[in-house]
Amino acid sequence: MQSMNQEWGNLSESLIFIKERNLSPNLALLDVGCFTGSLIAHLSKSGWTDVHGVDVDRKAVDRGRRLYPELGTRIIPCSGCDLPFPTESFDVVAMFDVLERISGIEEFLSTEVW
Repeated sequence: MQSMNQEWGNLSESLIFIKERNLSPNLALLDVGCFTGSLIAHLSKSGWTDVHGVDVDRKAVDRGRRLYPELGTRIIPCSGCDLPFPTESFDVVAMFDVLERISGIEEFLSTEVW
């Protein structure tokens, strides 16, 4: 498993945040801005069965697929504005350490996806 200090953001704090919410691992979770997918890989290894991630950085997604082959196509290159999932596919949408990196944040947040 990839070291937590090799990720953008703070993976350990993101995991703590999710754990403190007492969310059921049976919920469907989408991580927007997943980078290499470390968060969903950790969640998957701890019993979450329906976790997916999207990121704009295709190289990070490709790297994540190599690091975490068990994720397969559950990590997808995507802008986050046009999600490749049916409406209401997820119970939880996480977006850790992402908003500060988006130029045009007002437009992004006003998309109908959210």
